[in-house]
Amino acid sequence: MSLYSLYLCLLCVTLVANFTLIIILYEKKQRSSAIVALIILLLLVNTWFGPKLLTNALHASGIEFEILSRIAALGYIFVPAAFLTFSLANGAYKIYLEKFYYWILVLIPSLFFLFLSWTTNIICIHSYQQAHLYPWGYETPTGQLWPFYLVWFNGMMIIGIITLLKNYFLLEKGTKKNQALYIVLIASCPFVMGMITLGILPIFNIFIMPVGVTLLNMMVIAGISIIYKFGSFIVTPYTVLSNLNYAIITVDRSGTILQMNPYTEKLLKAKSSHAVGKNINQIFSILRSDSNRSYQVNQILKPILYKGRSKTFDKYTVINQQKKGFPSTISITPIYEEKSIIGANIFIRNSKKEQDRERKKDDFLNILAHELRTPITGIKVYNQLLLEQLLDSDDKKKQLAIKMSKEVDRLHKLIQDSFDLAQLQSGKMRLTREFFGIDDFILEKMQTLNVTYSHREITLASRSNAVVFADKSKIEQVFVNLINNAIRFSPQNKPIIVHLLSEDDYAIVGIQDFGKGITPKYEKKIFDRFYQIENTISNKTGLGLGLYIASSIIKAHEGKMWVESNLGKGSTFYFSLPKST
Repeated sequence: MSLYSLYLCLLCVTLVANFTLIIILYEKKQRSSAIVALIILLLLVNTWFGPKLLTNALHASGIEFEILSRIAALGYIFVPAAFLTFSLANGAYKIYLEKFYYWILVLIPSLFFLFLSWTTNIICIHSYQQAHLYPWGYETPTGQLWPFYLVWFNGMMIIGIITLLKNYFLLEKGTKKNQALYIVLIASCPFVMGMITLGILPIFNIFIMPVGVTLLNMMVIAGISIIYKFGSFIVTPYTVLSNLNYAIITVDRSGTILQMNPYTEKLLKAKSSHAVGKNINQIFSILRSDSNRSYQVNQILKPILYKGRSKTFDKYTVINQQKKGFPSTISITPIYEEKSIIGANIFIRNSKKEQDRERKKDDFLNILAHELRTPITGIKVYNQLLLEQLLDSDDKKKQLAIKMSKEVDRLHKLIQDSFDLAQLQSGKMRLTREFFGIDDFILEKMQTLNVTYSHREITLASRSNAVVFADKSKIEQVFVNLINNAIRFSPQNKPIIVHLLSEDDYAIVGIQDFGKGITPKYEKKIFDRFYQIENTISNKTGLGLGLYIASSIIKAHEGKMWVESNLGKGSTFYFSLPKST
């Protein structure tokens, strides 16, 4: 086979390989800017080499088509711009693609050279009658401004390769860094060799077949293999895990580390090569934030591996290899093979920023609620004085004053709820505990409420004879909130029944109403923040914080709160408190 035939074969292989790679990239669902730029680059290369192949084949047959040379110019003039765009899109410099001036700097010179190439012979002489015959085929002669175009071509390509190299050095060690290295190599080889064989050697009257064309085949084939082997340009599960901003560690049943994602190295200050094969306890430890009690990771890992249930741990501090701690949320999920647990995935998320945001929000609510309480208290006092002056009056002024009093009370409750929420979230709620009999305490509050709600019947159904150690004001707040809810959500002709019970080590208080009840799927949600039940009896609404605050107060007393409900028959809200001996 002659060198001429070999050259034409290589051009054919290049075109086929390029189109194959274009199809592979086009069929992928994830089309990033890097993929789009690479597709355009490959199309331009084919626009360059396709006409070159045809003109050589036709010239050998004595047929001339100058238009093919002009089409080829469209390819080789825009290739450097497309390559630079691909280099930027493939790394950390993607932001430049959003700059208008980038496209001006890249496209204006390209369009200028294209205009000169199509309308004049000062870039390239398109007449194949003047073509020179080389051992590998026919090449049309270059024009007077060809050296200037070469400077532009080489300059853009060099900037593109430097960009790829800089992106490579910015990446941390791992698969993505290896991918970047392969891209640099396969992009650089045909360019460097093409520049040597077409640009430098001819200066010394040395003419050899353009090695860049040969290496371009290798580049495309290497590109295809990289896509299938490493998932370059394609979003694979590993690519997703590598770019997540939380640590992921896979361990076996004994707690030995099998693998970890790159962010784990950054978070725990432990290299993967050093950590893999070691026990998880040797890499980091945990500290319970609310008790400052230190744990080994296996202490929370083993129960999950035994029971096979995922679990999330909040309010923990992770201590890394440098003995530095940071607040974290830890989630552990068992890994199954068929029906057997073979290990677990440990997810660690640094929650410091989230805690800072929550703290600032809670501080704002705390300050806001505190500042609003003073003027509201003043308004209540003035309203009370106004009502005393209108005591014997039956006109509209008294009715308006009464309405204003109710609205002020409602506003005061909203502010108090916000204040309580801020205290709960910041952990600043203080309990002033004392010993007292729960029966007498509840009876005293019922007498007060019977005066306040004289139109409703609030009765006691049973006694517990239990003594508790609790904060009276906080328990009163919980009890009054539950009574208020029972009144709001039940008809006026139905009673409210209070149950006082004693079970094992707990005193239990229950408030029963005869409203429409709660749907079972909402029974747990009603204790969440800002959750509100639709009220068809009263139009009054709040923030949806009452039950959340009440349940939080009971939890702070080592008790719990729950509800038992029957649709159409009513609900009973219970809370328990530890009994004291």
